Amino acid sequence: MDVKLFEVLRLIPSLSKGELDVHELTRSSGLPMARVKTLLHTISETNGFLENNLSIQSITTLSAVLAIRLGASLDEALRHIGWKDFEGFVGNVLSINGYRVLRNVRLKKPNAEIDLVGIGTGIILAIDCKHWLRTSGYRNNEKMKKVVEAQIHRAKRLSVQTRLDDILESKTIKILPVITTLLEEQFISVGGVPIVPVTKLRTFLQEFEAEIDRLYVIKGYENDGSSKDD
Repeated sequence: MDVKLFEVLRLIPSLSKGELDVHELTRSSGLPMARVKTLLHTISETNGFLENNLSIQSITTLSAVLAIRLGASLDEALRHIGWKDFEGFVGNVLSINGYRVLRNVRLKKPNAEIDLVGIGTGIILAIDCKHWLRTSGYRNNEKMKKVVEAQIHRAKRLSVQTRLDDILESKTIKILPVITTLLEEQFISVGGVPIVPVTKLRTFLQEFEAEIDRLYVIKGYENDGSSKDD
């Protein structure tokens, strides 16, 4: 990989401000234009996408992923990366893979929110974006279990939300709670809920249905507002 950590870290602050013009990035980073172009190309390939498919939030998030891959500390990599950047990236991946995306879906009584809802063919993904969450050694950790339990609870509540009525073609709703993390670690499943590193998200979207019987799928019924676990 022909890029250096210090180069990526110089670029991230400008990217996080929404800047994508090569000339402006060259000026603000102090890097040669040729290096800026190389960096942008490398960042765009971090998750296997072409540059013209990426939003600025996606490029900003992938720059942080690349920085971590090159050895940056979490503080260095995430200092300029906000939760909106990360959610924007995950939403972009969903859209590219054919999902309709609802952002920041609010639940009532009590109030709660699901970061992203991806509506696919026969399945709805209720996604919580945790850019700080580590998966290594967390399978039996109480903190991880609480995160998973909270997402299952939100997904169950989503299954009876009338807001989804106009986008569903069948009476039976299948919802899969998912948690994504920015850190490049192993893919794991906790209590049937997949914890997906963001660089593995595209692969997960393409392959998870083959493992659906092992995952925590929630079935909701529009006609009576009830829900049950699969």
